[in-house]
Amino acid sequence: MSSYIFKTVVGNEINSVVKEFGFGNDSNEDTEVASGMSTAEIMAEEKRHKAEAEERKARHAKVEHEREEARQKIRDKYNIKKKDEPTSSHKSPPEPARVPTPVSHVTPNQGFDPVKMTTNAFNNLKAKFGWK
Repeated sequence: MSSYIFKTVVGNEINSVVKEFGFGNDSNEDTEVASGMSTAEIMAEEKRHKAEAEERKARHAKVEHEREEARQKIRDKYNIKKKDEPTSSHKSPPEPARVPTPVSHVTPNQGFDPVKMTTNAFNNLKAKFGWK
């Protein structure tokens, strides 16, 4: 708590000092002088950025479309069915409530017991060869 108060007090003092020296003003005239660009140049730059962003999105969409075509060719070649991906706009119908199945008490590795398996194998060999 004390660090928060200290940070707030020191921060306020620093902000007041910065404003005294004239660095804290955010008017349009100051930003124009500081950036060296006029308002028209800034607007042109923003338009250029928007156009570049649209071109980038179109390029990415084209690449993704090509990738999807390649995936579909592979699915067709190996007879793989496409997984249905639920989209956010289409809500799947609610699944019916599932009745819980009774839980069987299964011990770990119930299907594989190496000691029992070796004992059975040894007993089978004894019976087959007549060993005692």
